[in-house]
Amino acid sequence: MKNSAVIAIVVSAGLLAIGCDEKKPAAPAASSAAPKATAAASANPSATASASAAAKAKPAPKSQAKAKLDKKPDAPMQGATATIPGTNGVFTVPAKWKTETHGDWMVSAPPNAPEKEDVGVAATHYAKGDDPTHKLGELAKAAQLTDCEWKSPEDATLGADDFPAKVADGVCMQDGKWYDVMYAMIPGDDLNVFVFAAEPEEATPAASDELVNVIRSLHKKK
Repeated sequence: MKNSAVIAIVVSAGLLAIGCDEKKPAAPAASSAAPKATAAASANPSATASASAAAKAKPAPKSQAKAKLDKKPDAPMQGATATIPGTNGVFTVPAKWKTETHGDWMVSAPPNAPEKEDVGVAATHYAKGDDPTHKLGELAKAAQLTDCEWKSPEDATLGADDFPAKVADGVCMQDGKWYDVMYAMIPGDDLNVFVFAAEPEEATPAASDELVNVIRSLHKKK
């Protein structure tokens, strides 16, 4: 996945900043180095675009995870079933989405991801009674997420079955682009699910709503 499949995918990073690379975006080069930098940029236009994105001010993490996830779905989600490895939990994802399993991770995103407006979700399990926040580190490393910043987790109930959960918002950078991210930890009842979602700044409201509906569709296998 470069986990481009995950980040848009993607979604968001950094809530507790666990395992994330906390390097700040590089400072502007000194004026004496400007001719060399200009030459390099001319030879590599993509590097220029990346540098320009990195120079953009880091956005603050939003406060949306609890507000969006702490409610029952408006209606049963229609689509395909996506099973979370190692758990008794499943999501319902849009039929058009592509779902893959990479080791202990399930990754689901629109078929053309990563397009600039695409969103995505990744989920895995954790040991009963364990603190799953280290999963952020695993994902951050695999997806090359950097400069992550997280807000404190909040209590929520998730899905039609009101699963107790901890949810949090964050913001991370990947390939010179900022992503809004969120995660949820759902313990117990053969679940112990850790789910991570991300969306780029260009994500449309419809794409964001679709992503939230996927997370809220969590239910147990029948």
